[in-house]
Amino acid sequence: MRFFLFSMLLLLVSSCGDNNKILEIDNPTDAAIALSFDEGTEGAQAFEIQPQQNMQIVLASGKHQVKIGEEDAVEIDMAAKGDFLFNPSRSNYIVEEIWYGPETASAMIEALGDKAENMMGHKLPKTTIEVMGFPLEGHFKKIEGDLMIKQIWEIGVTEKAPETIQTEANNSFGEGILKVHRENEYIMALFEAAMQAQADSVGVEPGATNGN
Repeated sequence: MRFFLFSMLLLLVSSCGDNNKILEIDNPTDAAIALSFDEGTEGAQAFEIQPQQNMQIVLASGKHQVKIGEEDAVEIDMAAKGDFLFNPSRSNYIVEEIWYGPETASAMIEALGDKAENMMGHKLPKTTIEVMGFPLEGHFKKIEGDLMIKQIWEIGVTEKAPETIQTEANNSFGEGILKVHRENEYIMALFEAAMQAQADSVGVEPGATNGN
């Protein structure tokens, strides 16, 4: 059913020509959000995006008035270049660069040290962001409360990062792929990874108890 709906959406966009664009909408919260696009016009759309839902709609290229719940309407511009994620809850997102490389890359990067940073062709600069009050260093971009977020990532909110990717044969270091995370889900993933690492260090399953 999901594939069928997505196919119909693509068909609608292609049939309407180049004057229409797809807008992705995400709701990472636990409450439904009422949205109204271009109220009172011929192309008006009104609906609720459910908790944890991610969806897509088709809008004509150009400016639109959007009402979020009982708030005053705000203007968005669908004529801007690129694709956008509409963030009605003004939540935070984290774009992470996930690095994929051959088995020999780790030793090469370690040997080169800081020089490797300039040779690897990172898509995001190395920086430090704050997550749960703790600094996190790496190749990240933290997006804090933007209503319209320009998509710079290859892997979307609801997509899982692949285990492996195919890179060019002459690419000694590998390649970075950008994945966008809802901040709350990323925090949970970090917590689960930390718990797993701790469990692995002592040889027990996470959450297990020492019962007799």
